[in-house]
Amino acid sequence: MGISTKTLHAERVALQKSFNDLNTKIQTIDKEVQVMRNNLNAVHGALQQIEKLIDIDAQVGMGGPDKPVTGKKTELEIKEKKEAELLNEGDKWKKISTVF
Repeated sequence: MGISTKTLHAERVALQKSFNDLNTKIQTIDKEVQVMRNNLNAVHGALQQIEKLIDIDAQVGMGGPDKPVTGKKTELEIKEKKEAELLNEGDKWKKISTVF
């Protein structure tokens, strides 16, 4: 006695479900791996920026925990913010025409 077509169809359905489940899991893991790679690249970029800032600090000689301050200014200069100006339409065209 052979295997019936009904049994083969049932087996096919079970195998197709297993295939779809595994495929979905692989796609999910691929997405997670891509997110982890993106995070890894972001952290690496941050490390590069820190190294660059450390090199700049060493070149400028602003001091740090390993060396004394050499008398150079260590604070940032923050300028006052300018007030916003409103322009009339006529003023705008006057300024543009003076450029040309």
